Amino acid sequence: MNDLTIIGNGIIGYFVAYNYLKVDPKAKINLIGPSNKLNSATMASGAMINVLPEIDTLTNGQDYYKQKIQIGEKSTKMWNDLFKKGVIDKNIKIADNTILYRQKNGPMYEKRAYELTKINCKKNKKYLSKKYKIFNNHKEYFTIKNEVAIDSNLLIKFFEKKILKKINYINSFAKSIISSNSKKAQKVITSEGKIISSKKILICCGYNSGKLMNSINKNSIKILSSIGDGFQIENAGNFLSLLPKRSVIRTTNRGSSCGIHVVPLNSKKFYLGSTSNLTFNPENEKPKFGSIEYILSTFRNEIYENTNSFQISHVRGFRPVSIDGKPAIGELNKNTFVITGTFRDGLTNVPYYSKIFLEWLFKNNQYFTLISDWSPLRNPITYGTQSESIEEYVDTKLCGLIEHKSIKNKKKTKLKKELYQEAKKIYKKLILSKQIDKNFSVHPLILNLYK
Repeated sequence: MNDLTIIGNGIIGYFVAYNYLKVDPKAKINLIGPSNKLNSATMASGAMINVLPEIDTLTNGQDYYKQKIQIGEKSTKMWNDLFKKGVIDKNIKIADNTILYRQKNGPMYEKRAYELTKINCKKNKKYLSKKYKIFNNHKEYFTIKNEVAIDSNLLIKFFEKKILKKINYINSFAKSIISSNSKKAQKVITSEGKIISSKKILICCGYNSGKLMNSINKNSIKILSSIGDGFQIENAGNFLSLLPKRSVIRTTNRGSSCGIHVVPLNSKKFYLGSTSNLTFNPENEKPKFGSIEYILSTFRNEIYENTNSFQISHVRGFRPVSIDGKPAIGELNKNTFVITGTFRDGLTNVPYYSKIFLEWLFKNNQYFTLISDWSPLRNPITYGTQSESIEEYVDTKLCGLIEHKSIKNKKKTKLKKELYQEAKKIYKKLILSKQIDKNFSVHPLILNLYK
């Protein structure tokens, strides 16, 4: 019988397979996933190994805030060790630092997130004050040391070269799973009806994980998707020659979106991203013109205004998000494990998540301490208080509208009151329909879906 079936051929699936084979080179592993990697979060990402810029006012003050930093820092160290020891090719790492900036006249929400990040960087000795010619007087900025980026396409090719000949790769989708606590074979049924048997199963196929989790246990936490639209851009004038060497340029997360980030891929090409459209049904969602226009125009207005034309290609990925905004990591039963709901942190934290899975396989479990409340069978975790949730909901919506220039400053006060009323109505509807308890607080980004 096969030892393990991995469902998902993104960075988590490959990383786990690679590390499992290092522990047991003779292990019999199945790996299921489409070769075209349609809507893969890994392939469509800017692939920043960023920790501190991802801590914003949505997570500040929450226990999750502490978990994110701790796991992120542990994972960053693991990544650095892999590159330093030559385990992963050094050419895959394409940036060594991150430059964080903000517009001085930008929304208050972004200013708070920027200042919070600066405090965290100084506390963690990652802060560096340095001048760059590309920035003008309308911006504030600083460098975050050792917040790096990698080329996700090269990384996937690296793992494919290392593991695909050593495992049984199945170019397909997993349709359903037959799994239990039984010692009998656990079975995965592919979209073509083929049955794949093994002792253990790992579900790590992003947004699609939710359907498979539900096929095993109806009480598993619901998984949504955040659609990320980004671009690979070539021949953008002399921009890349002006860009600080081997550096990412980005903002904090802006409102309910990812903000703007520029990742240099090589001497001619860079990644520009990204949108963040949270939805229950990503397959039915088309790219939003307003969001795409915002990314391209913001690049021109805030970073490099001298671009008249360039070559551009669109990339899209479905980032998995649980219904309470926290990852879903743990066992569905004694033979099936889940790693999903990682949102924008999947690639950053994959070394740690891989450790967790191997600990589960070999029953040591020391890595589980930090994620003990992330079980895929948990009830949704409340987001602080309802008043905190409403406050963040209003601020993120307002920030987004200002960034998209959908409102003028003089109308901000009136709209703020309207958004407060809107959020309270959503809560009233959810409580009356018994979708939530009267004291439960919904994550602000999720709350928007119930409008």
